[in-house]
Amino acid sequence: MSNVAKTLRTVVLSVVGLVLLVLIVAWLSGVFKAKVDPGRTAAVPQTVTGPFATVERRLVPREIRAVGTIRAVHETSVGSRLLAPVQRVHVTAGQQVAAGEVLVELDKADLQARRQQAAANVDSANSNLTKAVSDQERIARAFQNGAATQRELTDAQRGEEMARAAVQAAEQGLVEVETQLEYATIRSPIGGIVIDKLVEQGDLARPGQTLVTLYEPNRLQLEAAVPERLAMRLKVGDTVGVEIEAIDLQCQGQVSEIVPQASPASRSLLVKVTGPCPPGVLSGMFGRLIIPEGQREQLLVPVGAVHTIGQLEMVAVVGLTQDGEGRTVQTAHRRFVRTGQAVDGRIEILAGLDAGEQVLAAFDDG
Repeated sequence: MSNVAKTLRTVVLSVVGLVLLVLIVAWLSGVFKAKVDPGRTAAVPQTVTGPFATVERRLVPREIRAVGTIRAVHETSVGSRLLAPVQRVHVTAGQQVAAGEVLVELDKADLQARRQQAAANVDSANSNLTKAVSDQERIARAFQNGAATQRELTDAQRGEEMARAAVQAAEQGLVEVETQLEYATIRSPIGGIVIDKLVEQGDLARPGQTLVTLYEPNRLQLEAAVPERLAMRLKVGDTVGVEIEAIDLQCQGQVSEIVPQASPASRSLLVKVTGPCPPGVLSGMFGRLIIPEGQREQLLVPVGAVHTIGQLEMVAVVGLTQDGEGRTVQTAHRRFVRTGQAVDGRIEILAGLDAGEQVLAAFDDG
């Protein structure tokens, strides 16, 4: 057998094997079996006696949920105004602090030395001013007696003015150093909770560097990206629902702000909602904004009326028929359905039943 024939045979066997493998996978996945749609009868009718339940129809609000994040209305970053080593950090993440409470202390040794020098400069300037005033008064008396010239009097007056200016400059220098000393003790500008501390003892703090971030826990809001068509229906002051999944909470909030700029990527507007903030709600949590959008029809049956086999759900639908003796009897046949959420002992039927139909309230698997 030639090499070409061997190659051709190998290719043919590979193709046949691949086709058989695909057919086996398709058969195992049920491709060749008839699909069961909601509403299809699953068994022949059987005579039943009850109890029965009527498929209830009611109108419920249609709700659209927009994904968002809990954020603080007032969040602040506390930074350093000095270049100095961190001497002590007084807070940790999650700690409650009061307004004015010390957060971080920077090393003050250099500033304290500068303050002593500035205070000494003030004392020296005051001493020079005292001497300049005394000289000016002495020369003024001498000028009145004709013992001093106008030039000497003018120089003495100018010396007093310069001494007073030197005192002001020295005092200003002292105030500047004392202000920097106050900057070395970094306090909380608000009462709130520490989100994070970004330095440790021994780190070098630089001007403008954020050391601690805080937020006010009693002023939180949900920021959600709402589709344009829904956001345009909202206005500031509207009451909407808020859902926070992590703590299983649903509450009401008010629309506080609608940012008047749509996102080109998501075609949505940023909507901010504020409301009561119960314990447990934290900045950064995942939340949903619940926006009403008209009403929808909901069909309900007792939870016990639905029987599940694997992924199939069915109910026993009740009807009237005649038996072999011509008598009218109640019978039930199984019908496949598709269900939704269960609430208060009843379950929503999404497909397979119509309002007013009767079903067995307790499914009999027999």
